[in-house]
Amino acid sequence: MKTNKKSLVALSLLALGLASSQSHAAQGSSEWVENVDINFPGVAAVINIENASANKFLSALDLDVKTSSMQFEIGGLVDCKGNNMEALAMQAHFGPVSLTGGGVQIDDSMVLYRDSTSVSWTDNSGIIESGGVNNVFSVPLNQVKNGHPALRVDPLDELNKKLQAHINGGGKAIDFYKQDQVIVLQRPISLSAACRKESNAFKVSSGYETKNHTIQINYKGDPALKEPPVLNAQLQGNMANQIDAGDQPFKLNSADFMANIPHQYGQCISNQNPVIRVNYSITGDEVGEMDFRIVAKSNQYADYGTYYEELGIAKNPQNTGMNQHFDFEFPLKELLSQDKYSYMAISNNKTYNHNMLLQARFKPALGQMSQWKDMDTAIFKHRCVPQLSGQLQGGNNGGIQGYDNGNSNPVINGTIKALPQTTAPKPAGVRAPVPTPTPKPMTLKAPAQAPTPNPLTVKPIEPEPVNELQLKTR
Repeated sequence: MKTNKKSLVALSLLALGLASSQSHAAQGSSEWVENVDINFPGVAAVINIENASANKFLSALDLDVKTSSMQFEIGGLVDCKGNNMEALAMQAHFGPVSLTGGGVQIDDSMVLYRDSTSVSWTDNSGIIESGGVNNVFSVPLNQVKNGHPALRVDPLDELNKKLQAHINGGGKAIDFYKQDQVIVLQRPISLSAACRKESNAFKVSSGYETKNHTIQINYKGDPALKEPPVLNAQLQGNMANQIDAGDQPFKLNSADFMANIPHQYGQCISNQNPVIRVNYSITGDEVGEMDFRIVAKSNQYADYGTYYEELGIAKNPQNTGMNQHFDFEFPLKELLSQDKYSYMAISNNKTYNHNMLLQARFKPALGQMSQWKDMDTAIFKHRCVPQLSGQLQGGNNGGIQGYDNGNSNPVINGTIKALPQTTAPKPAGVRAPVPTPTPKPMTLKAPAQAPTPNPLTVKPIEPEPVNELQLKTR
């Protein structure tokens, strides 16, 4: 389908005017890409949260995220330079991108999710080729729960932040959860594409544009919530008609990985394993028992098995409180020490993902242990960065593109990259010996001003004669 370029640009400008959240924009063009435009004709992506518990006591609150993915309606236009061009490799990214390789490639190492898309494009002829305007970019929430704080989206974590602000301001939790709550976030969405000559596939380069879009988290208040009655036999005088609501059984309500996983970038095998926190919530009026385990799940390599396991954790919510946590060491050193994973211990600046699945089960004091239940997923990342003399730090442009998932000394910048080692892979834990330099033969030359001695006149130095008497007495 061919369309007049002016009419499409007018529609794009109208859409931009409606989307007031697009104040932040970054663009990149190259040899064959004149410009890339992204726009958001639709409204904000919406996430809904409700209380799923039939028990209306506040202690039994069960927050349920009803939305599994965020839906972003996007449109765009790619302008290719020159005639007889075509656009290809169009992608939408949840996060910022940049150009690398002299503008030939898109660097999307910072993004949390990406998917192919199709938008309109044109060349110098002014004729627009329609490629599916206003696509829906669907971003699964479980793919973006972890990452840099300026990019990740964790609805329950965001709701809890607002709750803490409410409590710090003198409010009560039950009043907060009884009312509807709205949270608005801004997150960057990128559109990238490449242009190439139809007659020469080697003449190709890339471009992109990044703009902020709006995400709206809606919590539906539950007016039926109530606080449990305070039971105190001494205050009530042990009256026969005293109200007795009955003990609530122990329950493990939720368990989640920490929001900002401490990824490891640097030397392949560090002195200590990275420590990761798991937060969980329990309720009840009695002691209960819990088992936790964290297993490898859906990794590209042969599954390691169980990363962590702890059984028989006894807690009483009345003594410890509802919100609890535990820390575990991700067994990175143990994993890389195995021969079959040694290829991940090479300083080649490649990032490896380790997918983790958190499982748990529990039992009340007088009950039976429940079945193992999947509670949460997360990704731990590690990258072996070649260790260079001096310190190369990624540039800080004052924006979101300067971060590297918590790396304190990133060796990235899109333009400065360390060269990978060319030595053969070594098993983890074994350092390759430093090669001894081969000595070069030395040539001794006599001083220029000294004449060369005549070999006939040079006599060897004879030892001094030794007195026989002295020799005997020694």
